[in-house]
Amino acid sequence: MSSYNSYKEKIKGIIEKHNIAYKDYSFFMLTRLPGIAEKLEEFSDSCEDCKNYMHTLEKQINILPKIVSDDVSYRKEYEKTLDLISRHLRKEHKLVPERFFVAVYSTFGLFGGLFLGLGLSYLIYSSLNQSVIFASLGIGVFAGYIWGSIKDLRYKNRKMVL
Repeated sequence: MSSYNSYKEKIKGIIEKHNIAYKDYSFFMLTRLPGIAEKLEEFSDSCEDCKNYMHTLEKQINILPKIVSDDVSYRKEYEKTLDLISRHLRKEHKLVPERFFVAVYSTFGLFGGLFLGLGLSYLIYSSLNQSVIFASLGIGVFAGYIWGSIKDLRYKNRKMVL
């Protein structure tokens, strides 16, 4: 079985050899492939699905130039495969995408700040006061961002981030 570094080098070589543009590089999430390969390799000893996905991912990496070209059938298969692998890693191995909790908790903070602002506005002014509402929205988003960043950091330290 190939190691994480060999996947990284293989992807890097394919990108350089076929002059894959940066927009394609980010569009096809090629930055995530080595990390996914590393996690699959880490869990492949104890998980049969991960072992099978390793072989599937290796096939996808080998046909990467066809995927990046305008061949729709290869692209659909690639997207479906990456989604399937990511879903498996999230569900079965409790991994989360990078900055997942920042996004979730910032949204919670937004709504929490909105409700807080509405409540404070009615308590203080007996009507809607935009200044109070906007201030509490900002405070809520900021608090959610900080809370999510802390939780993301904990997951990153435990190496549970995709």
